[in-house]
Amino acid sequence: MIDPTCPKSRQLACNACLDELDLCDVVVAMVAAPRPKGTYVEIGYAIAKRKPVIWATDEFRAGCSVFDMAPGCMITESDGEIFLALAGLSVM
Repeated sequence: MIDPTCPKSRQLACNACLDELDLCDVVVAMVAAPRPKGTYVEIGYAIAKRKPVIWATDEFRAGCSVFDMAPGCMITESDGEIFLALAGLSVM
């Protein structure tokens, strides 16, 4: 259990999350209101590691984010688009 009042506990949770992202070939980020700050950190980390990111959101607006311009980052509005984006990736 993570104690949100304990900085060491939060750091351990963050490190564990980033370790898991290192193991991923592709990141599918579900972003919905209210905006989850931790998910933005994960997206930025994945982009920095040059991993493909599929950003699924219920608030799609073209050009709404710096992530729109990031290489390897796709923004989708529906589950169907997520599957199409995944099918179009050649991840090894």
